[in-house]
Amino acid sequence: MKKHLVIGFLTFFYLAEVLITYFGISIYLSYLNYLPWYEKSGQQGLANLIIAAPILVIIGVIIFAIGRKLSVPRIILLLPWVAICVLNIPFLFGVQDPEIYTGIVLSSLVLLAQLIFNTKDIWRLLKTKDQSLWNQ
Repeated sequence: MKKHLVIGFLTFFYLAEVLITYFGISIYLSYLNYLPWYEKSGQQGLANLIIAAPILVIIGVIIFAIGRKLSVPRIILLLPWVAICVLNIPFLFGVQDPEIYTGIVLSSLVLLAQLIFNTKDIWRLLKTKDQSLWNQ
């Protein structure tokens, strides 16, 4: 019972991490003028700084706290912090087309890595026995 509760809690934060990264990608896509959700003001990038980054910091701290008690791989602990960097670094260099395309590609790669590693970790946790789940 306790094992499934912890796995459910961790799954919730993994899913939130993926959704916030997808939100960041959609912010990047709103810079492209050939898409219907194009926003010409150019201020939508602040949403990554104001909304996505603080939520990913909270998720990263919670996953790190869970990782102190539960055996969580290091790549899972680093993924929220990588997502914060990838979502916000292109805004330091300006919001021209090359930076936007770079942000879309890098954010998509981080999203793919989150999906693969988080799914792999949930599958691993479901297959382990209760005693080997916790750090000693």
